[in-house]
This record gives sequence, structure tokens and C-alpha cells, in this order.
Amino acid sequence: MALLLALVALLGAPAGPTVRTQPCDEGGRPGYFVPGGDVAIVGCARLGVSGKPVEFSVGRERIGGEAQVCLNAAYRGRGQMGIYIPSVCRSPSALRELTVFRVEVPRQAVRGYRLVIWGTVPRSARGVVARHRGGRTTGAVLRANRGSFSAFVVELPVRAACHPIELRTTGSSAPARERLAARPMRC
Repeated sequence: MALLLALVALLGAPAGPTVRTQPCDEGGRPGYFVPGGDVAIVGCARLGVSGKPVEFSVGRERIGGEAQVCLNAAYRGRGQMGIYIPSVCRSPSALRELTVFRVEVPRQAVRGYRLVIWGTVPRSARGVVARHRGGRTTGAVLRANRGSFSAFVVELPVRAACHPIELRTTGSSAPARERLAARPMRC
């Protein structure tokens, strides 16, 4: 067993399922209701653990008199996309770095999704890798046509939340890292 652990440490953590981008109506309007005015789809992905789809859109809002950018994740449930749409709004300047918006197992009217982590990365980032006790998983980066940021999404087995998770951007001149604390979810 010690030899196996040493080998894994030497070669790096085993690769897990990869989240893949998939074609969708980028730049178009979602076919479901998203609050806000000018909302556009920035990309779609097929999640690596559950194999389920997710679609991201971006809208601009004025909240409390300040300009905000809202990132919306639309999940499929009951045979249609957009049955559950969590949204997070931030100042445009806060979106230019690796920022985790949500770490959740989507459940509201949807089934089968695992631990989904999403947020924003700098426009220069080409990828996001999540390192966790079970290995490493490559996420998808969805390039927003408007703005100076991109969205990312990665899906892990739920048990990955029982231990710290490290996210790291790839392809940018200065890779960003964020460490997520363990969250007791079905541990």
C-alpha cells in the first residue's frame, strides 16, 4: 500500500472525469425565464461525473444603484433546461479572478447531479483543474463574449467535499489557486 501511495505521489493524482464544453446557442437568449434584462448564453457543458448538462448565461443588472454582472447556471430537470437556475451577481471588477460562486449538489427540481463547483476565472485562463482526495478533475472554461472574464464549471463526486479541494487555473501567465475547505456532505 505504501508503494502505491508513493507511486501516486510521484506521478500525480489520478485523473478523474473531465467536464466538456458542448455546442449551444452562445450569444443567444435562453429558452427559459431568467430574471433581468439583457441576458445571453455564454456556454454549455456536459458534466463529467453525472453526464448531465448545464448552461450558463450572463446578464447585467443595477442592484443598489451599482452595476452588477449576474452569472446564471441552468440545470436540466423534468425534461427541460432551466428548471433550476441559481444566479450570483457581482461587481464586474470582481469577476476578473478565480472566484468560486457556488459549491453545491443541485437538488431543487433536478436529480442526478453531483458536487458542482462554478464561478469565474480570468479571461486568459484556458482551464481549471480541481485536485481532491480522489484525484484531479478538469473543468470546462466558457468564454463570455462580453466582459473580461470567463465562467468555469467542474463536477466532482459528492464525497470529494469531505476533504479540502484545490482549484487551479491553467494556461494563464500567473495561475490562480483557491482552496475550498471540507464540507460535511454525506461523508
